[in-house]
Amino acid sequence: VEPPVLPCARSGARCGFFITHNGDFDEYELFRQRVSYVQVGKWLERVLHAPDLTIGDSNKFAGMMELLTTKGDWMASVRYAYQKCIAESIGDAADGDALLGEHSANTAPSRAWCERIGAAFSQVWVEALKEVPELACQPNGATGGIEMTGTDVENKQKLEDKVSLVVGAAVSTGKSLAADWAGEDAVVTQMPPESRDQWVICIVDSFLNGDMYEAMSEFLEKAHGSFGLQAVSTTEPGNAVIAAKGQTMRLAVVPGVKSAIWGSEGTAVEVPIANGGDRHILRLDSVKGQVVEVK
Repeated sequence: VEPPVLPCARSGARCGFFITHNGDFDEYELFRQRVSYVQVGKWLERVLHAPDLTIGDSNKFAGMMELLTTKGDWMASVRYAYQKCIAESIGDAADGDALLGEHSANTAPSRAWCERIGAAFSQVWVEALKEVPELACQPNGATGGIEMTGTDVENKQKLEDKVSLVVGAAVSTGKSLAADWAGEDAVVTQMPPESRDQWVICIVDSFLNGDMYEAMSEFLEKAHGSFGLQAVSTTEPGNAVIAAKGQTMRLAVVPGVKSAIWGSEGTAVEVPIANGGDRHILRLDSVKGQVVEVK
């Protein structure tokens, strides 16, 4: 919760990613095993229901960012939560075929199913927000919010408590809905009750917290290879996330012109900038791995 306004509005928007990758994406940890980037691509084709028409590793990184970035998108949250809480192996997306053969059926949840479940959770969220009028979704895309000052600790805590109540109500209602779907929806029927409840919790958490920074952090934690990475998305205008692991990455902040530049090569952040003045340069930790969000 950040001052001065906490807006809530429901709307639709086209979204996409632009990524750059310097290095080599070798393997990724999926379902407690390391698989090659080639297998990651075959798996993503099924999970995202999108063909992988290019050769190479960077497009697999782009696909993982699409899967892992879920904030504000109920469909994406449902899709990600299924793979995290319900699917048990890479072969679950290919009718049990762990090799992901091209003739294996695609048994990952369809986009249409994810959209339908996501639409139900969207309505659950809108209803939960009505319990806190100052947070409720407004008509015609208008935003509602609370004017606050950064030092108003008491009001901020009260607001955070109300947000917690909304989240709790959404999770509780979501669990009830999912229980009702069992026996009616073929996908939900196959879910063990405990896993189904975790799936609901993960959906709501992903919708609230799965931004590019979290997505990049999860990717870097499980990826093996060398990475100098950048990602921007239309879902987070004005933001960029950069990362390094096994590959150098530098970030330069130029306060004089309110700019930031970054790149794997040291000279990339030393280019002359008119009226830039002093610049502050950070070399990301490429040994342990580091993710930085630029706003």
